Parts: sequence; C-alpha cells; structure tokens
Amino acid sequence: MLFFFYEKRILNIKNIKIKDIYNYYDTYGEKAKLIMIKKNCDYKEAWKIMEFSSIKDIIIQKILRIQNVKKNFFIIENFFEKIYDNYIDILNYSVFILMKKII
Repeated sequence: MLFFFYEKRILNIKNIKIKDIYNYYDTYGEKAKLIMIKKNCDYKEAWKIMEFSSIKDIIIQKILRIQNVKKNFFIIENFFEKIYDNYIDILNYSVFILMKKII
C-alpha cells in the first residue's frame, strides 16, 4: 500500500484521483522552487561548482536522515517537517544535477 504526506496527514494514494495527484505535484514543485530560490541567494549558487558526486552524496545523506527520523519519530519533535524538508531538498538537488547536465 502506498502512502504519501500532505499537509501533516498521511494519505492512502489508492484513494486519490489523478487530477489531485497533478495538483499535489504542482504544489510541491512550487514550494521546492521557492525554497531553492531562497537558498540559492543564501549560498551564492554553490551548486554550480559542486561535483556530481558531491551532490549525489548530499542526496544520499538526506535519504539516510529521512530513514533515521522515521525510525525515531516518537522521540523527534516536528518529525513531519524534518522529513518534508529533506524531501524538498532532495528534489532541489536532483534538479541541480539535471541542470548541470544541460549547462
């Protein structure tokens, strides 16, 4: 059974209409873009000089952090936000890798 997070709730994906999935995709894509713009200003486009392997390592680190939070969600405050933030970061780092292929 597949589940995903939305607005601090866990939804059963089998009960979701395809139109709603597209809306969630757009919503999360826009949130990720806004966070990327903010962080890109903070870090002065550091991703441009990073090696692919470094970005890949950051993505792996984010995945491991998500797994750790899920294992310890009873003792971690705001576990949803921590997981959500890491998924958004993974999305943005993935886009950076794709852009580096084009640039």
